[in-house]
Amino acid sequence: MTRQKWIAPLAVSLCCLAGMVRAADPTESATILVQAAIVPGCLIQNSYAPGLDSNLDGRDDVEWGTLSFGSVPAAGTSGRKTNLAQITWNESVTLFCTPGIPVSMMVDAGVNGARLLKEATSGQMLPYSLYADAAMTVPLDPGVAVSIEGTSGFDYDNIVLPIYGHVTLPQVGRTGTYTDTIRVTLEW
Repeated sequence: MTRQKWIAPLAVSLCCLAGMVRAADPTESATILVQAAIVPGCLIQNSYAPGLDSNLDGRDDVEWGTLSFGSVPAAGTSGRKTNLAQITWNESVTLFCTPGIPVSMMVDAGVNGARLLKEATSGQMLPYSLYADAAMTVPLDPGVAVSIEGTSGFDYDNIVLPIYGHVTLPQVGRTGTYTDTIRVTLEW
């Protein structure tokens, strides 16, 4: 019994002593894993337009560019199609994606519905069409996604959306500026 009385205090003393010896050693090392994961995705920079809510959905819009059919005379234009080479980008917008990621875009029917340009004073409408290629053979039907990677000039570091259009003008049109706002949705 006497021997057991000495072992318990001795064990406690040795444990405390071991802790003190360890604390006296000022060097300790371990490893830390450092990593980064690059996930597929796209980034649109400088595209926020505070205060612009063109479709009245309660959210500020992002204004990427302008599709302008230019100016034409009010008479003698029946059936004439005015073509646009491509959308003119807002200079502050940059769009880029991870190389190899599938990218598609979808364009809605516009706020006037059914792809119609509207003259604000008279309410007169002009139909227009949108395409995903300069030859105007790939229509951008409202609500239908179209793949854009692999299109002519596609560059993952500087993506320009392939939006082309034409409008067919009436014989005698009302003078004024005809407008519509379309929403473009990108998916990746």
